[in-house]
Amino acid sequence: MIYGDGRQVRDVLCVHDLVRAFDAVRRNMQVAAAQIYNIGGGANNATSLLELIDRIERLVGHRLAYQLEPRRPGDQLVYLTDYGKFNRHTGWHPEIDLGKTLKLLHAFWEENQDKFRDQPPPAAKERLARALPFGRAA
Repeated sequence: MIYGDGRQVRDVLCVHDLVRAFDAVRRNMQVAAAQIYNIGGGANNATSLLELIDRIERLVGHRLAYQLEPRRPGDQLVYLTDYGKFNRHTGWHPEIDLGKTLKLLHAFWEENQDKFRDQPPPAAKERLARALPFGRAA
């Protein structure tokens, strides 16, 4: 489900780059301690939701099922992370572009999709957790 017309723009950050950002903080604690930073893919890794769907469809070789719903109040039409302060303090910037991020994500899915099958949706897990003694679901 997409809220709005799908032309909303977001930046994408590969988890490998996020781990590198955490490491950059660790290596630069004298500057980074107690600072607040924005971490994200930035303008070079920006895409609209419709463009992202198109890229995913080309990668997986079939159309994705989705529906458009009315835009929600407060939704931002464009969100791009400005990680400039973090770059100045640590030298970090995203190294993995959107195309490579999608390929890595697709490869992970291909290798691990069996681990996600037959799992109850999160809401069902929460209901199950409330119904079980001690409130825990496996």
